[in-house]
Amino acid sequence: MRYRQSFTIGVFAVAFLAAGLLSTSSASAHDVGAQINELNVKWVEAFKQRDFAAIAALYTSNGLLLPSNSPAVEGP
Repeated sequence: MRYRQSFTIGVFAVAFLAAGLLSTSSASAHDVGAQINELNVKWVEAFKQRDFAAIAALYTSNGLLLPSNSPAVEGP
């Protein structure tokens, strides 16, 4: 059970990281890294609080999550 929870958090974090990288066009690498870290902290805190509306609000309308052995999830 703990492995599955850790794996799920990891999958979401990687998807969120990729979405953040793709949505930034001309920012410097340092700014992008700081933005990703800030959003990751927000995501983890919302997950700990089970605030799924806050998690959904962190995703863009064209976000794409690619979980293993599951169909893609598109949108917020």
